[in-house]
Amino acid sequence: MTKSTAEAMKRNGSVEFDGKKYALVNEAAYCEGSHEYMAIGINEECKPFEIYFDIENEDAESEEDVCDWSKASRIEEHNDIFGDYEDYIWDVK
Repeated sequence: MTKSTAEAMKRNGSVEFDGKKYALVNEAAYCEGSHEYMAIGINEECKPFEIYFDIENEDAESEEDVCDWSKASRIEEHNDIFGDYEDYIWDVK
């Protein structure tokens, strides 16, 4: 595990999907026009991913209860999603 992955896990938590662990880089945000939230994450090699969480409780009073944040519904690899996060990732490596 790289230092940046460990630092991201410590700051923002992590999620497992298909037996692999991903460190969250930011808080999940609602995906307009869909039924899910998305967060940016990195794997152990510091590769970027979009991590999606299905909305399970639309009537929740708090965003904490909208999704099961320990259970990602899907993960997609992307090489160009970091933008503002790029400096954070490479600075702590």
